[in-house]
Amino acid sequence: MPFNTLEKKRAYAKKYLEENKDKINAKRREKYKNDEEYRNKIKLKDKRYYDKVKNKEWQKENYQKNKDKHKEYKKKYIIDIRINRWIRNGIKFTDDKHTIHNYWLNTENCELCNYKFDEKDKKCLDHDHLSGYNRFVCCHSCNMKLSTRDRIHNYVLLELHRYFNINEWEKYKR
Repeated sequence: MPFNTLEKKRAYAKKYLEENKDKINAKRREKYKNDEEYRNKIKLKDKRYYDKVKNKEWQKENYQKNKDKHKEYKKKYIIDIRINRWIRNGIKFTDDKHTIHNYWLNTENCELCNYKFDEKDKKCLDHDHLSGYNRFVCCHSCNMKLSTRDRIHNYVLLELHRYFNINEWEKYKR
C-alpha cells in the first residue's frame, strides 16, 4: 500500500499497532518462549538497563560518602583542565603556568574597566592573538571588545602589507 506522505504512513502504522496490539504481543511472548537467542537478547537489554540504573545510584551514594575527597580532586585537577584549555586556545605563558593561574584566581577586578567579578561573571585571561602571550585578566565583555579590535588591527596590517607588496611587485614588473 503506497503512501503519499510520511504522515499518512505513520498514521497507518499507529492505527495498525492499536488494532493488533494483542496479536503482536502474543507473537512476542511465543517467540520469547521458544527462541533462546531472542530470550537472551532481551535479557541482556534488561540487564544493561538495570546495571545502568544501579550504577547511577551507586555513583550518587559514593559521591555523598566521599564529598570531601571529590572536592579536593576537583580543586586539584580543575587547574590542569583550565590551563590545558588556555593552551588549546593559543595562549603562550610569559611566566610559570601555575603562577599565572594563581594570579587569574586571585584577581578580583577587571584590569580594564575595574568591574568587580562575582561568582556568575566570566573571568578571562586575555592574550595577544598575533604573539599568543597573555596580557591581563579582564571581564568577558572587555575580552570580546579587545578580540574585535585585534581582528580589525590584524586586518589593517594585512591590507597594508598586501598594498605595499603589490606596489613593490609592479616596480619589478616593468
